[in-house]
Amino acid sequence: MVTTLDTKMRLLAQSLIEKFGTSATYAYPSSTVYDPSTGAATKSSTDVTWTISPPSRVRDRMVDNDRIQAGDFMCFLAAKDLSYVPALGGKFTWSSDTWTIVDLQPIISGDQIAAYRMIVRR
Repeated sequence: MVTTLDTKMRLLAQSLIEKFGTSATYAYPSSTVYDPSTGAATKSSTDVTWTISPPSRVRDRMVDNDRIQAGDFMCFLAAKDLSYVPALGGKFTWSSDTWTIVDLQPIISGDQIAAYRMIVRR
């Protein structure tokens, strides 16, 4: 059941990220096509534009030297009105660099996801 808090938190996350965020292009994996003549599978992707918080370095206390490493970055993505949700291993381009999502945590305000915290690596 969607609560008032869900509605408010999703709008707040979206509003703040749109106001202070920046554009990034996510390469959403859309299909895999098999070529019988070569025996190879070719993956294709669809580019989707997101507004994310600018990536900032992770805090030392977040580093576990497993999934999150020193030198990784963290950014946020509002969940409201997303047509494509992020995935571990997904890639996006921001500021001419390609970033890989190495950790992904939903921020839940009740029954719905308000935003995603993404740990990313260049």
